[in-house]
Amino acid sequence: MNVPLLVAALLAILVGIAHSLLGERNILEPLLRLQDLPAIRGNRDYMGWTLRAAWHLTSVFIFGMAALLAKTSVAAPFRDSATVRLISLTFFSAGFITLAITRGRHFAWIMFFLIATLAWIGSNK
Repeated sequence: MNVPLLVAALLAILVGIAHSLLGERNILEPLLRLQDLPAIRGNRDYMGWTLRAAWHLTSVFIFGMAALLAKTSVAAPFRDSATVRLISLTFFSAGFITLAITRGRHFAWIMFFLIATLAWIGSNK
């Protein structure tokens, strides 16, 4: 078993759960209560559904990455290190973007960099 990959997978699951739960409560619900939320296709509800779907799809993709990391953590002796490194670079990119856009005020960049580092380390085992 590749422990760094497994830990990276578990951290990604936590990030996905936090993203969905905290984002729903702290971002989506207040945003969707705004009276001046624009309408898409003439329908304010459609705008809400679109925002909610896009938000939670991000979590689904994080869970997908976590599943790939978990699978590769136990896939010995064959491990596709190129795939794991692409996942690592994806999380690194997410961390860099989060750090840059929020100027470090949103702590998700720490988790993204940690997951990226563990995945990169795990890709070499």
